[in-house]
Amino acid sequence: MRLPFYLILLITGFILLRLVYVVRGYRRYKRSGQFRYFRNELLYTALYLCLLFGFIFWAQANNVSF
Repeated sequence: MRLPFYLILLITGFILLRLVYVVRGYRRYKRSGQFRYFRNELLYTALYLCLLFGFIFWAQANNVSF
């Protein structure tokens, strides 16, 4: 089974955009003093990273080539 290259680019780009969003949000929340709202952003990012690694492990277990 071969995974389409555009799907790999889409997933990678989405994760990179999410990480940039989190870094910018961290600076914004820290400056405004509302740091407690930043925890939700960290939880969403951790969820996305877990999904990404879960997908990678699933792909390796099922011999999906990239």
